[in-house]
Amino acid sequence: MNSFKKFFGAMIIAIFISMALLCSIAAAESKKEGGKEQDAWQNFKMGYVDMAAILAFHPLMQYYSYDANIFLRPLKGGISKTEFLKQIRDRQEKYKILKENTELEIKKIQASLDLIESEINKLRVKVSREQAVANQAYSEEYTKLTDENTRRTRTNEYHNQLSKLDRDYYDEKKKLDDQKQKKYDEMNNVILKISEVDYLNDVDSKNFFNSILDEIDEALKEVAAEKKIPVILNSNYISMFTPNEMITFNNYETPVSTIKTNIPPMANYSYLIENVDGPADTMATNEITARKEYVKNECTKLMNRRIEIARLFARYQVLNRMVVCGGVDLTAAVLEKLLKKHAVADYKIPVITETLNGLLIKNTRPETPVLMQGH
Repeated sequence: MNSFKKFFGAMIIAIFISMALLCSIAAAESKKEGGKEQDAWQNFKMGYVDMAAILAFHPLMQYYSYDANIFLRPLKGGISKTEFLKQIRDRQEKYKILKENTELEIKKIQASLDLIESEINKLRVKVSREQAVANQAYSEEYTKLTDENTRRTRTNEYHNQLSKLDRDYYDEKKKLDDQKQKKYDEMNNVILKISEVDYLNDVDSKNFFNSILDEIDEALKEVAAEKKIPVILNSNYISMFTPNEMITFNNYETPVSTIKTNIPPMANYSYLIENVDGPADTMATNEITARKEYVKNECTKLMNRRIEIARLFARYQVLNRMVVCGGVDLTAAVLEKLLKKHAVADYKIPVITETLNGLLIKNTRPETPVLMQGH
């Protein structure tokens, strides 16, 4: 893991140095020729941002529960501290009431599941016995047969009998498995109902995270324009080849078919409560001073949380993009020159470069956070 980090750290540094050298060389050449581009090159600035830090500090990321690895349902803002806290109390009360009912429903569903599982076990025992009887009968009869044709006929009958036993078993088991899946679906729905008191569901979590990414992207473009910086790089770039063991899955990334059998714990709102401020004009000077110190300490905690952010969101393009604003991707143009140099058929070159361009755009500007394939 350390060598992996060193490699990509070195790669980022190399890119910065290379681009700086290119700018210097271009500026020098331009100066020699008395070109008009001298000032432009000398004034060229490249920006960079720590995308993991941006994510960690984004105000809406306070709704990300690091305990549950999923987003809390956002609370209504722009209201008094008392009203804000009331929202949390209301949720907690609703959770307590639902928890009692949910536990009863889950017990009933689990009892039904146990019965179905018992039927499946009985079915296994039944087919095992029938197979044993068939095996014994075949063995006893086969040894008594002397005619080859009769033996072949008996063997075919035996195989057909075993095939029928298998078919009957799997047909019956499928019916029971379907019943079991329905019960698990019921359980999922019951648990989802109580989960949504505090947490966003899978779809809403993805949409909420997308809205955060959209805001970051918009802010990047605005700052780049304001500061007249044509290119912004991600100083916390994570390669798309990051090993999977370095990545933590978010709960809302799990497949829909995943069976949930545990009631989620009551959400922890302590962080949100600690960061709720009353009106600034009603706060005493010493209180404001204390709050400022608290904010400084929280900033340090958030900065240190970048590693966790990187692990949680390494699978998303937000951290997989080296160039986060501006710049020109020359991949296809460079490849075109190489293809021409190696005399690739003329009709193939535009097909290859256009296809590559499309794939590059798709991979760097996804409409939704794209999960990388395992490797």
